[in-house]
Amino acid sequence: YSQTTNYDASLEQYGKVIELSDGVIEASIDDAMMAVQVKKYDATIKQWDEYIKNPDISVDERENGRAQSVALQQEKDDMLLERYQDRVKRYPQSMEDRIALATRLYERDEFDEAIPHLQQAQRNPRNKQKATVLIAKCFTAKGMHDMAVEQYNAAIAELPSMNDTKKDAMYCLAKTYEAIGRQDEALEAFKAIYATDLNYLDVGTIIQEFYDQQ
Repeated sequence: YSQTTNYDASLEQYGKVIELSDGVIEASIDDAMMAVQVKKYDATIKQWDEYIKNPDISVDERENGRAQSVALQQEKDDMLLERYQDRVKRYPQSMEDRIALATRLYERDEFDEAIPHLQQAQRNPRNKQKATVLIAKCFTAKGMHDMAVEQYNAAIAELPSMNDTKKDAMYCLAKTYEAIGRQDEALEAFKAIYATDLNYLDVGTIIQEFYDQQ
């Protein structure tokens, strides 16, 4: 049903699975249901976004369509926050769920609520680097740039290869250096990314502009 975009029927079937399991929701079933709910929201949001591109509709219709899209996106975000809050309660040892919840809280500017979950996730070697980078982002958003720099550098030190997590950490570290006037260190971080991926975000432009000014 999900593959044929019949999302309501898909969720109904998952509901029957839960009934047959005496109300117990296994993590894999919960994951699948959440994925279907996201697909359902995304499909409806896409319909509204396509609708407002129609040149034949009125200004009021376009504004209404835009409002519908924004409202659905907010509903989706709220749904995901509630689901991950529930999952953390049911699966307190799942650090992946804690990071997912913390990510949602970070995106809502609820940094103090996100940090404790990330600090727990840091204790798990599998999730340590990702959690550390997100803690650093929280510190940056709170204006605690010196503490953010420490966290970024701690994560970078444990990432030997320039993978996506390390590039993200290096880029955010460079931006944090810029924010506190440490331009030389920012440039070195940008250069490290450029050396392996010149197309990462706007790094190519930043480095080219630097050399054009020499």
